[in-house]
This record gives sequence, structure tokens and C-alpha cells, in this order.
Amino acid sequence: MKTSKKIFLCCSFVLLALLATQARAVSATTELGSLLKDISTIQGKFVQTVYDQNNKPIALSNGIFMLQRPNRFRWQENAPLKQLTVANGKHIWFYQPDLQQVSVVSMLKGHNQQIPLAILSGSTIALSKKYAISEPDGNHFILLSKAKNAQFSRIELTFINNKIQQMKLFDNLGQKTIVKLKQLKLNHEIATNKFHFTIPKNVDVIYR
Repeated sequence: MKTSKKIFLCCSFVLLALLATQARAVSATTELGSLLKDISTIQGKFVQTVYDQNNKPIALSNGIFMLQRPNRFRWQENAPLKQLTVANGKHIWFYQPDLQQVSVVSMLKGHNQQIPLAILSGSTIALSKKYAISEPDGNHFILLSKAKNAQFSRIELTFINNKIQQMKLFDNLGQKTIVKLKQLKLNHEIATNKFHFTIPKNVDVIYR
């Protein structure tokens, strides 16, 4: 009788812990959704640093970005090399002028998940299907990938005064990318043509 009672109490404890964990996940997802919902457009500058497995910086880039929800963004790297990524909600163009090359991919194939800014452009429902979302402290979110082959196994988002300030992305090779956003403008009108790309003449075009 005592053994049965112990088993019952143990099962009850596990169930309560599971329910509490699920409740926290729902709360974190709701909170992140609330922050993203208030963003119709966002633009500013970024500094992106890539670190190797030993936490040593191996690449640094900077530029400007623009985003219009849902699924439209422009990510323009100005230094050290010029590169441009543009998404119009259906396609993404990766333009490398130094190589005279453009890669075109469909957003339906999920390639947008390889781009840090794309994380902010989609819906929270779509994010929660791919990531387990938690909020260890106020306005700091951790997203753990549910897929083993995801480009990023872990993503951390930091908000200050309801504005996204930093993204940390951890890939499956042990590298870390930190993207710091600054001089942010929220919900200012952005010209539609900023999210369209015309392929220049005399460049190689790769469709993926």
C-alpha cells in the first residue's frame, strides 16, 4: 500500500513538473509573439561577429538592414565584402558582386532559416514549430531547435525596451554568431522596392 502511494506521488510530481514546463513554454512563446507582433517594420545597422569553437573571433562584418513583416527583409553587408540578401516573401536573392554571382532560392524550401534576420520576419507559430522557446529572464529568449539538422541548434534573442538588440546563433559545428543591432527605427514606412531585386546583367545565376 505504501509502495503504491509512493509511486502515485512520484507520478503526480512528474506530471506537475511536465505541466509547469509546458506552461512556461506557452508563456515564453506568447511573450515573444507579443513583442514581435508590435513590429511591422524595423530598420537599422548591424555588426556581426563569428566565433570559432574556441570562442575566437574569425569574421567581422557590418552593414544595414530592413525588415517588413511578414517575410520581407533586406540584409546589406558593406564591409569587409559587399553582399546583399533580399527577400520579397516568395524568393530570396543572395548577391555577391565581387563574384558576379546571384543565388535564387524559394522561401518555401526553408532556406530563410539560414539568415539571422529571417527569424524575426516570420510568425511566432512558425517559430514554435521549429524551436522550443523559453524565457529564462525578462525579455531574453532561448530557442532550441527541434530538428537535428537545423542550421542553428540554439538561438538567443535579447530585447531592451521592447526592441530587439542582439541575436546569438549557435550552429552544429560549434561556432557562434553574435549580431548586434543599433540605431533602430520601428514601424517607419519602407519603400516596397527595397524588398525586390533585379538581377544585374552579366552575372552568374544559380537557382537552388
